[in-house]
Amino acid sequence: IERAFFNSGVVTLGTIILSILVCTLAGYSLTFFRLPFKEAIFILLILPILIPAISLIIPIYKLLKTLGLTDTHIGLIFLHSTAMLPIGVFMMRNAFSSIPSSLREVAILEGTSELRIMTTIMIPLAIPGLLTVMVFALYISWNDYILAFIYINSPENIMLNTTLAKIALGGAKFEMKWGNLTAGSIISFIPIIIIYSILQRYFIRGITGSAVKE
Repeated sequence: IERAFFNSGVVTLGTIILSILVCTLAGYSLTFFRLPFKEAIFILLILPILIPAISLIIPIYKLLKTLGLTDTHIGLIFLHSTAMLPIGVFMMRNAFSSIPSSLREVAILEGTSELRIMTTIMIPLAIPGLLTVMVFALYISWNDYILAFIYINSPENIMLNTTLAKIALGGAKFEMKWGNLTAGSIISFIPIIIIYSILQRYFIRGITGSAVKE
């Protein structure tokens, strides 16, 4: 179970980093840049949230097999980050939209580069939304069972929730080892409980959108 715990931690950390990076860039672009068909692009990005993930199991498997990413942590990170994309972009767009655009305009007039404006002005003001994306990415990746069960097969890459299921079914036929399952589940809850307790106030602010408004 130690190996599975480590594997889940690696995949979850990778999912958090990739989700924050992609959702922040997408949210910033959709908020401040004058893009053609910007609203249509935003709608297309959040529409996949309406598609049941289970209906895409076979196409996703074929895609991962073509890319050589079956039974790899990288493949699982991409899948979790893709699942996080609709809600993450929505959160970050709302977070950036609540920041006065005049701050960016003043910085541009002073000759500040777009990258520096984003990293030193906008992102610090959008921290509640950023941490909300982090909590959601943590929840989606750490609690995943279906994707990990289907796409991870080798014992060295096995994930925590798959391991817990095997432990629970490791007894005699039709016998559930409830004690082992309960102990393992409590251990798996600890990281989420600790992180949520630390980030709770930022998470609530990110959900309610109570950021600085113009």
